[in-house]
This record gives sequence, C-alpha cells and structure tokens, in this order.
Amino acid sequence: MTGTKKNARNKRIYIKKTGDDIYTMISYSLHYFQLIEELIRQYLKLVSEIISKRSKDIPFNFQFYKENYSLGKLVDIFEQLNNNEQLIKELHKIAIDRNIVAHKVWHNLMSDLSKTIVKSKSHDKNIIDQAINEMTGEHIYKLKKVCREAATCLSSLSTEYQRIRAIREQL
Repeated sequence: MTGTKKNARNKRIYIKKTGDDIYTMISYSLHYFQLIEELIRQYLKLVSEIISKRSKDIPFNFQFYKENYSLGKLVDIFEQLNNNEQLIKELHKIAIDRNIVAHKVWHNLMSDLSKTIVKSKSHDKNIIDQAINEMTGEHIYKLKKVCREAATCLSSLSTEYQRIRAIREQL
C-alpha cells in the first residue's frame, strides 16, 4: 500500500511501506515454484514419450504424474527418473520451501509481529510501525534467498530438460 503525507509546503509525498514488498516477494517465490512444477511435468512427459518409443514391442501408455500432484510428489517421481543428485537435493529443499511460503509465511509473520508488539509493551504507533517494518524486512530477506535458490534450481532443471529433450528428438 502506498500512503500519503503532507510535507512542510503542504504538498503530498508518497510513501511506500516496507510491508508492500512482502506481497511481491511471496508472489515471486510462488511463481518460481509454479515454473519448477511445470518444468518437472514437462520433463516427465518427455521421459514417458522416450520410454514409449524405445519399447515398441511392449505396450507402454503410462503417465508418470497427474495434474494435481504437489511439487513434493513430482520431485519424488523425478528422483526415480533422473540421476542428477545435486538437482534432486535442491528440488527436495525447494519443495519444503514452497510449502512454507504457500502455507506458513503469513502465519509466521503475524505470529512474530504479535510477539514483538506484546514484548514492546508500547502503544506508541511509531514503535509498532518500526517493529512491523523490521520483522517484515526479515521475512523479505528470507524470501529473497528462497527466490535465488529457486532460480538456481530452475536453471539446473532447465538444463536437464534440454538434455532429455535432445534425446527425444533423436528418436
């Protein structure tokens, strides 16, 4: 949210509150997770096509995933069809981070904020605003780290996808 204040000359100046950035960081994080989920689905689809084409004598009509599978379930399946141990380790961590961001970030933030406000024993709006900004800033910092890790993971996953895509194109 953007607030307004009037300066000494009675002109409006716009103030962007730190808390606004938390919405952006949660959104960025969730977008990365969605991209990773979709790329895993595409990878699994290619693997299924490769197996189907290579096993012409054996009827193979199997899809490794369902559209409603969670990221964690997709990673478990991916792990069975890929031997990049570092990527698999990163994906498992990303699946945990995704659940935290999707289900717990707001709860954790509000819990931290309420504890901080209660501990301050102050009803001074400036002290409360400062506590909110500091706490929100900590959560934003953590979300930025999650975004960086997700971007790195997405890049590695993309490399694996391109590798398997090249195999399929050779068939």
